[in-house]
Amino acid sequence: MSAKEMFEKLGYELDIITDFEILYHMKWEISTTYWVSFNILSKTIECFANSDSPFEPSKSYEIDIDLLQAINKQVEELGWIGDKEQEEYTLTPDENGTTQINGEWYRVEKK
Repeated sequence: MSAKEMFEKLGYELDIITDFEILYHMKWEISTTYWVSFNILSKTIECFANSDSPFEPSKSYEIDIDLLQAINKQVEELGWIGDKEQEEYTLTPDENGTTQINGEWYRVEKK
C-alpha cells in the first residue's frame, strides 16, 4: 500500500504535491483541519491543526501509530531513509522567490 493510500485510509486527502512540498489534510468536526506537511528541501515533517476560528492559533498535535506508519511510508517513498541519494538544493533569500519558509521568501536552485 502506498503512503497516499495509507493517508486516505485514515481520512486524509492529498492537498498539494510539488518539488518542494507534500501536504495532506483532514477536516475534523466542524472547525478543525489537521495537516501533515513534508518539506522536501529541509527533509522535515510538521503535523499541525488549524481552527477556522481567528481566535485559536495553529498548534501541533499528537499522532497515533497508524498515522506514524503512513508518515514513515511517505518518508520511505521520498528516499529519506536508507542509502538512496537525494538531490540537494540551495535556498537564496529573494523577495520574488517562489518558496516561503517561516514567513521569508526564497529562490530554490538545485546544486
